[in-house]
Amino acid sequence: MDVLKDRIKHIVVLMLENRSLDQVLGCLYDEVKNPPPHTIPKAATAFYDGVLKNGAIKKECTNTYTYYKGTKSKTVPLTLIPCSEIEQGAPAYDPAEPYLDVNQQLYGSEAGPAQGQTASMSGFVQNFYDKKCYTTSEEATVESIMKCYGPDQLPVLYSLARHYAVSDRWFSSVPTQTNSNRAFLLCGTSLGRTDNMGFEDTLKGKDSFATQTIFNVLDANEPPVSWAVFYKDKYPISEALAKQHPDVCALAKQLGLPCPSPTCYTQLTFPKIPNRAGSFLRIETDFKNLVKTGDLPEFSFLEPGSWGGDIEYKGYELKRVAGDDYHPPGPLVRGERFLADVYQTLASNPDVWNTTLLVVTFDEHGGTYDHVPPPWGAADPDGRRNKEYGHDFAFDRFGVRVPALLISPWIEKGTVFRSETGVPYDHTSIIATVLKWKGINPGTTVKPLLGKRVLAAPLFDNVLTLDAARTDTLDLPINMLDHLPPCMKAGHGGRWDGSPNGADGTWISLNKLSGKPVVQALGRTELHLSGPYDFIDPLHPLGPTKGTIDLHVWQLSGDNRCQLRFSIMGDLAKEYFGTPHFDTGAVTATYAAQGDGSIVYRVAGATVTQRPFKSRSGPIAWYAGVEFDFSLPGGKQYHLCFEDMDA
Repeated sequence: MDVLKDRIKHIVVLMLENRSLDQVLGCLYDEVKNPPPHTIPKAATAFYDGVLKNGAIKKECTNTYTYYKGTKSKTVPLTLIPCSEIEQGAPAYDPAEPYLDVNQQLYGSEAGPAQGQTASMSGFVQNFYDKKCYTTSEEATVESIMKCYGPDQLPVLYSLARHYAVSDRWFSSVPTQTNSNRAFLLCGTSLGRTDNMGFEDTLKGKDSFATQTIFNVLDANEPPVSWAVFYKDKYPISEALAKQHPDVCALAKQLGLPCPSPTCYTQLTFPKIPNRAGSFLRIETDFKNLVKTGDLPEFSFLEPGSWGGDIEYKGYELKRVAGDDYHPPGPLVRGERFLADVYQTLASNPDVWNTTLLVVTFDEHGGTYDHVPPPWGAADPDGRRNKEYGHDFAFDRFGVRVPALLISPWIEKGTVFRSETGVPYDHTSIIATVLKWKGINPGTTVKPLLGKRVLAAPLFDNVLTLDAARTDTLDLPINMLDHLPPCMKAGHGGRWDGSPNGADGTWISLNKLSGKPVVQALGRTELHLSGPYDFIDPLHPLGPTKGTIDLHVWQLSGDNRCQLRFSIMGDLAKEYFGTPHFDTGAVTATYAAQGDGSIVYRVAGATVTQRPFKSRSGPIAWYAGVEFDFSLPGGKQYHLCFEDMDA
């Protein structure tokens, strides 16, 4: 039985961002103590080429760099990121990604290799120090590029890799950054380009690839193969980014462009994709609804839920943005939660799940460390060269190794897969496998359908080996507290860097509320605020949440005493109080009016400061309402803003 052709009706592809295999899945198996249960092709001794051997990180996983103008030198071993740094994430900055930087990371020099030269994989720290650490020489910051994540720190990615199949020989298509690698996934070529263009070019739609895509091929088939691109945010300036960062929006308007952007990344970057009803849909609504009704297209391509990283303009870093795509810098909790949501959405409908193959990979390593040298022998797709954005690269070697997961009930648990040919997997293997799945001829070397790289790419249809679909789906942790690494749960207080009031804490906003103002009564005698909350500032590493809050203060009297009741239900209650429903009940509090019009309440060791809401120009544009600073026993702090978005 050909399981792919006979049992799979839906292929869903999710490409995440900028992590190497070593950094986010290097500790999946131990080469000696905990080898994988199954390998494809079968090997006499099963192994997984990660970073663990005999219970420790391999000694050869090191980099040496020189600093202080070459007067000092230090060798840095690969280590696990400590629990105390999880919310900040590693590395400390967004590493350099362009072609010349990757040359330095792999070979120690931007000049690049001699033909056939094996990469030493020794220049990651030096490149990070040279290109990204110019604002600090602190060794801990520089050496954060040599931090990796373990299973307890990325429970979603590790659980899926162990429960289904992962490749330890899947390489990005080009030794460079995002756009070229995504072009190879969708077009089989980057038209001779390696480097991204600038932020201004992206805004203007110039950083695009005007060539045929897999979607055009599926459309031209007889009968046509149904497909859709699903996205969450506009690109490069989403609705949320436009609201939070007016300076970025002002730049777009200065260039005569709309803000937020009118379309998503895939549509902007690949303009020849057919644009008709049903081509570009939303993840949060359309994707979930189509899975629920059983009407998912045959081929689905998912953009990351929200793009992360930093935004640069003319070499200057404008903003750092936390996303759902695993992109450094910053925490990976949001990416984990998004991946879990995609998986659980598909698994929620057994009829869809039992006929689906989910492919999850990363576009490139994003400057993060990996110990396996990328191989030579890659097929040049079309002979194209772009000397301005391609450095006259011959496209004869692959990029750095990245994670690639195949997830389906037709895959044996604990599988590690590698190519059975002399050519390793890269992103064009997705195109090649989809074409075979639908019986579409990829063409010839004289006239390839989507480039010669696709013709050479190994297929992964052989990884679906079971005779019957499995029923053991994963119950992944997507709630806020459940999702945190075990080492963090006991002491987690919602702390994060960059809260709008200048202090550590969680910033919560209640908005819209079916068009009704949240502030039901506001005065010196009574204050009652209530309603569902559906938003935490997008920069918060734990992402958006759902629940309800009710805050009621009454019977303010001349003796500076009042009655106060505070209740909260949902994810936030679970995070802060360890229970799905926290309620103080009616308690007696003291209060004191301040000269600025604020009121300070004190009750049971907690302090609540209430102040009239004031409009803010940044970092977030707020509206009318009332806001509070809470200081709870144990040092937990957060900022709560009840607002009327319609005011």
